[in-house]
Amino acid sequence: MTRDQYPAHTLAALDEIAQLLQVALAAHGMFRTWKNAQDKSDRDLDVTRDRPKVRSVIRGSRHAAQALLDATFRSGPDKIVEARAKHIAELERALKCARKLADMEERALALEKSGVFRMQVVRPLNEIVERWTLATT
Repeated sequence: MTRDQYPAHTLAALDEIAQLLQVALAAHGMFRTWKNAQDKSDRDLDVTRDRPKVRSVIRGSRHAAQALLDATFRSGPDKIVEARAKHIAELERALKCARKLADMEERALALEKSGVFRMQVVRPLNEIVERWTLATT
C-alpha cells in the first residue's frame, strides 16, 4: 500500500494523527525525563505541580487523534472537518499548557535557544492549531 491509494483528505488526516500522537509521546517522554532527573532543590522542575499541564497536553492530543481516526475510517470526509472543529478548543488549552511547560524547561536548564519540549511538542501542536483554526473560519 502506498500513499497514492488514499484521497488527499485522508492523507492530511493521517499526517495530523501521526503528528498528534508524536506530540503526546514526546510530552509523556519529557515528563518522565523531568521526573527522573528532578533535583529536590530545583523549583523550576516541579513535576507534581506541572503534572496537570502535561496531562492536558497528552489527553488533548490523544483525544483529537482518536476523533480524527474515527472520522477518517468510520464516518467519511465530512466528519473530519467536524472532528477538527470539535477538538480545536481542547488543543488550544493543550497548547497553552505546552508553552508553559516549554518555558519551565528553558528556565530550568538556562537555555538560550528553544528546548526539546518546545521543538517536539509546542511547534507541531501550534502548527495544527493554526491550520485547524484557519480551516474552521
